[in-house]
Amino acid sequence: MASIFIDYDSNGDVELILEEDNNTCLDQAVQTPSSSENEKPAKYNVGPLSIKIKEVHLRASSLKLISSSSYFQAMFEGSEFREGKELKEHGFVKIELLDSEDEPTAMMIVLGILHGNDVHQVPIELDLPMLYKVAVLVDKYQWHALVTPHAISWLDKLLNSRDLPDASGKTLLMQLWIAWLFGMKDHFKALSRIAQQDSCHSIDLTDESIRLPTRAQSK
Repeated sequence: MASIFIDYDSNGDVELILEEDNNTCLDQAVQTPSSSENEKPAKYNVGPLSIKIKEVHLRASSLKLISSSSYFQAMFEGSEFREGKELKEHGFVKIELLDSEDEPTAMMIVLGILHGNDVHQVPIELDLPMLYKVAVLVDKYQWHALVTPHAISWLDKLLNSRDLPDASGKTLLMQLWIAWLFGMKDHFKALSRIAQQDSCHSIDLTDESIRLPTRAQSK
């Protein structure tokens, strides 16, 4: 099995290691900005590749992680965490993110935003499942301020797209949670009205896949 290595900062002192369980097709999974007329085309274009990937290694800057995320700030600046101690002692640390919620493609998108690589590494559009995975990382690592401007644009494009699945069931709950997470009040109100009008069943509060806050679920 192959491993992928991506440097978001050539002088980065943190390497995030994520697992990829499925066969990954290295193609246009997300829509990136089209090349301008002044940009030279890629020298080689080998088309989509189906490669079995075991791990994804992402090199990043600890300073950027600390400044953007209270989660990483606590990890690197707190005295009780191994990662912070190792970074201070050796100037470099590898961190395995093995939680199933740490989806590699979603993490690549967030790190692209974090390191200012919007043109080449941040998509202009995301489908709902990938936007949801990005939102999960934002919620877990407290990247709200960093990602919110992009999330608003992505959700706007989705809601105006004919490709969006019918707003029903878990699809609607995913949209509601995304709107709630990023403070998109108008979107949340509009989606809530759809839920009230079209829903045939109450929300199952025991369903752990539903991330909507309890106080919103009970309304």
